[in-house]
Amino acid sequence: MTDRAAALARDGFVHLPGLLDASDVEAARADLDALQASVAITNHYGRLGHNIWQSAPSLGALVRGGRLARVVAEVLAEPSVVFFQDGLVWKPPGQGERIQWHQDHSYLPLDAPRALTLWLCFDDADEAAGCLWYIPGTHRLGDRRPAEFAAGGGPASDLPPMDVEGRVAVPVPVRAGDAIAHDVRVWHMSEANSTAAHRRALSTTWVTPAATWQPARAASPFTWRLRPRPGAPLAGPLFPRFDQGEP
Repeated sequence: MTDRAAALARDGFVHLPGLLDASDVEAARADLDALQASVAITNHYGRLGHNIWQSAPSLGALVRGGRLARVVAEVLAEPSVVFFQDGLVWKPPGQGERIQWHQDHSYLPLDAPRALTLWLCFDDADEAAGCLWYIPGTHRLGDRRPAEFAAGGGPASDLPPMDVEGRVAVPVPVRAGDAIAHDVRVWHMSEANSTAAHRRALSTTWVTPAATWQPARAASPFTWRLRPRPGAPLAGPLFPRFDQGEP
């Protein structure tokens, strides 16, 4: 087990400084600037988008090129991984409300796979800019009730709430090009962006090849767009598979 995999197992997250180089960051910013009106919606959380990699050439190249997959395979300690989706969370200057404590697993229309979020940041983000906060070790506490900003699915309403009070939360400030890998069950949140700069980030979700659809579990753009059959594997060009972290 590598140090990164050990950190994930211990804390539920691991900071990956400099995963992207300056050219990656600049290309991503340019694509997001060009596409924001067509691929993102704006609400009280900022500018949000789903599966941006299909429209942004730079992000598509990152997903298909295998570099991200190699990191995910290492951190998950898995020989093969499958890309599932991405989600843009762009907090413009002085905007983007607090995204409350949640688990990413609550919003995946899948069975219970071993899965990972790889969060890519295209701007420096400290506490004032809305960096991510984590409660270490909470990935080992099982599923909790989904936060109210998105609908949970099926039995989620019967789950216990997140008892955040009294637990120690830690911020993870990042520089542009950094990434954070986290378990889809670790508790995390981010504050509003109170700075004069943008905070652009892309949350990518990766699963193991054994993952199957469970549409009733959680609401998702995929459930109405693809109409997946319960128990079916992820297949097709929307869900590229990487063996040994290679394309």
